Amino acid sequence: MKLIEGIRSRRSIRNFSEQPLAPFFIQELLECWMYAPSAHNQQPREFLVIQNKDHLLRLSQHLKFGKMLAQANAAIITCFNKTIITDPAFIQQDMSACTQNILLAAHEKGVGAVRIGVYPLNNPGHFLNTYLQLPDHIDIFNIIALWYPDTTVPLREKSCIKPEKIHRETREQQ
Repeated sequence: MKLIEGIRSRRSIRNFSEQPLAPFFIQELLECWMYAPSAHNQQPREFLVIQNKDHLLRLSQHLKFGKMLAQANAAIITCFNKTIITDPAFIQQDMSACTQNILLAAHEKGVGAVRIGVYPLNNPGHFLNTYLQLPDHIDIFNIIALWYPDTTVPLREKSCIKPEKIHRETREQQ
């Protein structure tokens, strides 16, 4: 798949099959994640991989928008280490770039993925931090649920092209 085709065809997949993920696949996704740019080369990113079905079920029960984790084959919990951030103003950009790399890599390999936002809603006393035994200097940015998509459920057509949202030079010139 070519990159632009992948960007245009990627969807958040919430319909899944029971087919397990290939063992090497998660490692390949994490390597793609590490290639994302990082402001000032801070590289504060860390991750947790969850594949235990009991853990995925428990997480799904405590996340308002994470119910699909109960059926996921795996989840990557993207985190950042607050002790090595030299410029916190860029943490959302850094972590978003990492997330997009994972979503696009999963799509290229035919694996469905959906991002579940967590940051900045969590805090050190939040269920996730306690359940996952995270130290106070580690914050969760988001969770990416992974599975093979159910190909019997048709994907809806998606058109993101909105010419009225594109402006040239300044907004007022149109």
